[in-house]
Amino acid sequence: MRVSRAAYFAKLDYLELALWYERPVKSATWKRWLDECPEGSLGLLAPKAVCAMRPGKAFDDALASFAEAFAPQVGAIILATPPAFSPSAHNREALKRVVGSITSDAPKVWRPSGLWDLATALKTATDAGAILSWDPFSDLTVPPETYEAVEADAMYWRPSGFGRKGPLSPDHLDRLAALSEAQPTTWIVLATADAWKDAKRVRELVQS
Repeated sequence: MRVSRAAYFAKLDYLELALWYERPVKSATWKRWLDECPEGSLGLLAPKAVCAMRPGKAFDDALASFAEAFAPQVGAIILATPPAFSPSAHNREALKRVVGSITSDAPKVWRPSGLWDLATALKTATDAGAILSWDPFSDLTVPPETYEAVEADAMYWRPSGFGRKGPLSPDHLDRLAALSEAQPTTWIVLATADAWKDAKRVRELVQS
């Protein structure tokens, strides 16, 4: 649903943006965003060349351009690695290097894809100085208690569409409300089919 930024932040306090992923954003456009968003309210998906984590000119240029986005309104920097970024020692070191190269003071969040399991991904993120982004509904064979028992200072729970066309079920909403209290610091970020409605319903549950 299309809503104004003012209307959005009247209901919710965080928004994940892919605005910088494909190409740098024009200064005037980005200034409008910053003027209309509260401090710490934006999560920025890093540029594609940065998320690929391959050293070289494309990486350096993308990282330099991305630094222009850093402002107090940015509450997290998200690194979404492609499926080819597998659980190898080389890639674990690459993640640590890239996290350390991002000059923003905002927390760094890593969203893996592909062959990562929760335990390996969590250790890799922690060792790199990043917060793990994970979909707690992606594997139906994992009991909810597993996610609630995760030992971490912070988690970035990000349910995706996982094949559902409508809003989340009451059971899923209850599970997200429980996860909101499972770690000292928690993000609940919805990338579901009806994310606007789902996010407002989760917030109501958490605040009730």
